[in-house]
Amino acid sequence: MSKKILIILRDITEHGGGERVCANLSNALMEVGIQNLNNKDLQAKKYHVDILSFYKQNNAPFYEIKSQVTYLSHATMKHKGIFKKLFHKLIYRFYLNHKALRYIESTKPDIILANDGIFRPTRKIASAKYLRLWHLNFISQKSIFESFDSLIIPSSKEIDKWKETHSNVCIVPNFLPYFPKTLSSHRNKRILALGRMTAQKDFSRLIDIYHLIAKDFLEWELVIAGDGELRDSLVQKVEQLGMQECVKILPFSKDVQSLYHSASIYAMTSVFEGFGMVLAEAASYGIVSIAFDINAGPSDIIEDNVSGFLIKERDNRIFADKLALLMGDESLRKKMGESARNIVEKRFSKEAVLQKWQEIFD
Repeated sequence: MSKKILIILRDITEHGGGERVCANLSNALMEVGIQNLNNKDLQAKKYHVDILSFYKQNNAPFYEIKSQVTYLSHATMKHKGIFKKLFHKLIYRFYLNHKALRYIESTKPDIILANDGIFRPTRKIASAKYLRLWHLNFISQKSIFESFDSLIIPSSKEIDKWKETHSNVCIVPNFLPYFPKTLSSHRNKRILALGRMTAQKDFSRLIDIYHLIAKDFLEWELVIAGDGELRDSLVQKVEQLGMQECVKILPFSKDVQSLYHSASIYAMTSVFEGFGMVLAEAASYGIVSIAFDINAGPSDIIEDNVSGFLIKERDNRIFADKLALLMGDESLRKKMGESARNIVEKRFSKEAVLQKWQEIFD
């Protein structure tokens, strides 16, 4: 008999990391079942997954979804005016939470996996497990998590703090839905960075870092691809520094495979991450990465001096020096990139991570 799983999130039509994680998990559970811990045969048990999205800002989900999606509201979350913002924050979100609770009571799923702050299980059906998936860094607000049976985080970096917040904390990393057969050649003289152009990703700092060494590597370029509120300011900064020839700001593209194949180094300067999926993706293409050793994410993916470099937080000079070291040594890029690929295959394959989900669901 299949288990019914309901994944709840803010807006499945957006193209953020949380939406991608939920889409990947939903598709994997629907398609392949779970591999038995003791043998290679797939268990007969399957999972039926539905997705409940509070909002629908775009016409359809950005990522491929094989599950049924139900929308509670077609209103946009981006409201101008203080009164509309207050209405949505103080009144409308509670109305949507009530609709979600009624949906659960009518459909009676076995597992509710919440990935959004709007949803609070203020009343429950006794037969269901209520799980809270948290992709971001540590916060100490127990009230957000206390009504859930389990709290699921992707990184072990701050596990001691999390255990003070909830009595049942589970670590389940994000998985890579597939591993590319064609890897980076390590010869392309391009550094890549992907993500939303927001303060969290701090691409402005990455430009500052690259500015320290760009004059010594005129044949190289830094490519930052994504969309977001800070895009125009990043373009302006590149122009002000006179780096238009060596720094490219590209729009977000679904064709991330081509971007990874074109790069030999991946650089992350985020202020915080929950996991850092792009680091794992880059490693799957055999690309060596450099990142600040922030809470949390990079240290779960990068083995310092083996598959990449973890830099003391906010030390721009050391970051630039390690970047220059890799830019000047193709054999080192190849060696560390191969190690990166081997590590993520072992830790973040779909089969390995789905085993962890099965343990939680059962």
